[in-house]
Amino acid sequence: MTEKCFNLVDSPWILVKDQEDHTEEVSLEKVLTNAQDYRDLAGETAAQNAAVLRLLIAINHTVITRMDPPVEDEEEALDRWEEIWEEGRLPEQAIKDYLSRWKDKFWLIDPEGGFLQSKTAEIGTDYKAPKLTGDLSESNNKLRLFQLRSGESKESLTMAEAARWLLNVNAYDDTSAKAKGTQPNGEKFPSIGAGWLGKLGQIYAYGSNLFETIMLNTVLLKSDDSIWGKDKPYWEEQEKVRQRQEIRMPDNQAGLLTFPSRLLLLKEQNGRITGFNLLGGGFFEKTDAFNEPFTTWRPVKGKKNEPVHFVPRRHDAARQIWRDFASIAGFGREKEGQETHLPGIVLWIKTLQAENLIPDSQPIEFTMPFVQYGGKNFKDFFVTDTSTQSLMMYPKLLTEAGKEWRTIIEEEISKIDTAADDTGILAQTVAEASGDSGESVTKFADKGRALAYENADEPFRTWLATLNPSTYEDEEARQGKREELQRKLRNCFLRLECTVVGVPPVNALFSRQVMKGGKMVRVLSVPEAEMRFEAQINKLYPKITQKEGGTE
Repeated sequence: MTEKCFNLVDSPWILVKDQEDHTEEVSLEKVLTNAQDYRDLAGETAAQNAAVLRLLIAINHTVITRMDPPVEDEEEALDRWEEIWEEGRLPEQAIKDYLSRWKDKFWLIDPEGGFLQSKTAEIGTDYKAPKLTGDLSESNNKLRLFQLRSGESKESLTMAEAARWLLNVNAYDDTSAKAKGTQPNGEKFPSIGAGWLGKLGQIYAYGSNLFETIMLNTVLLKSDDSIWGKDKPYWEEQEKVRQRQEIRMPDNQAGLLTFPSRLLLLKEQNGRITGFNLLGGGFFEKTDAFNEPFTTWRPVKGKKNEPVHFVPRRHDAARQIWRDFASIAGFGREKEGQETHLPGIVLWIKTLQAENLIPDSQPIEFTMPFVQYGGKNFKDFFVTDTSTQSLMMYPKLLTEAGKEWRTIIEEEISKIDTAADDTGILAQTVAEASGDSGESVTKFADKGRALAYENADEPFRTWLATLNPSTYEDEEARQGKREELQRKLRNCFLRLECTVVGVPPVNALFSRQVMKGGKMVRVLSVPEAEMRFEAQINKLYPKITQKEGGTE
């Protein structure tokens, strides 16, 4: 097929679910003009949903800042945002007009390259369809043992599926593809790393429906509350990105949310997508890349007397996201030597709350989708996993009114860290008392710590989700809410003790002397280890008598 085919504006391809959890594929125009009717995106993975959401945000950002009169300053930006939020739906006619004007750029198959594609990619690495689907993550020479698809659905994709996965590959592609040729000056092409979203610790705000989610993430002001540059999505650009081209980070949200990390070209046969060609696309420095509002950050200290810089903090599937609460919501009490830069989306929600544009009676869910990579020396050579985590919290917690609560939250997380270490010590001692040694003991300790965090996860997140600073303003109310968590965690860790100890062998019930590090040391018995663990938990979480009328 050489003619244009499958226009994303009016062809159904975006998976959504309604308030009854029924899913359907809808067009770009329909999802934007009826966003209030859908609960959420419903793509194959949370990571793919994030890639699609960024496209929707980019279009909405462009449309509402260009509406007559166009947004020119900070006050107008907040007024425009409030106007649409109060309306309860995105501006239907303005969206239709915009998509109609640029419809010719949204053909998935086009002799000139197609949406988010480039004819330059014809010389790129040749991949079959399974590489396109992030739920398979399969290369041409490495097949998965257990396949999630089979037959025609594995060897080719529908146009709708291909459109979704096109965005996903552009966002998260690994580093396995090779550069082709050399730069015009004869030098080798630079290494560009994974796709831009794969480098981030993504974080998005979710509302009660898709309209609210799109609007909450339509960040109209920079982190310093200044206005963005004029929106210009990639399809409006005349000058296109070249192979592995270092570019200046876009200063406008639409340009950033749509720029091509990869140059791709889909291959169509009999109305289905059978594969694609790929080259590295545009890239820019990730250090202090604060134009990106949808990532958490971690500090990187330079040489003495040099300022602290920040790079995106990637998420770890094995680490509960609340353990890095300060990197999301900020410190309650500033501590010397602790540097943080909050995500732009969090600062934006904080601004909306401070301006009374969103209610403080409704919590917001912060969702953090991510892709994990494998390969030697952390080179992101192939995708190993995709997952998501979330935290529900009241927006007022992010403001000055929530400062005292943020300090309390940090203290409670620190206590959980201590309890997790104690659980690890318990597991290690049980292993040593049972006759284990060396690396085996270390693994038991690590497993004990991991179990502690896993067991604390649900009670902590549930407690955080119900923590509204407006409800718990005085000292007595704060203390009562804090004790609610402490009671739950005390019971949680004391119950976990039985799991960690299990049924030890008889020899573990008695202490003994063993050779360790070239000298004889006394190994505690399991009963002694249990007594020490219980003493530590009682110290961290003293038994609290529940007040009449209180709730667990």
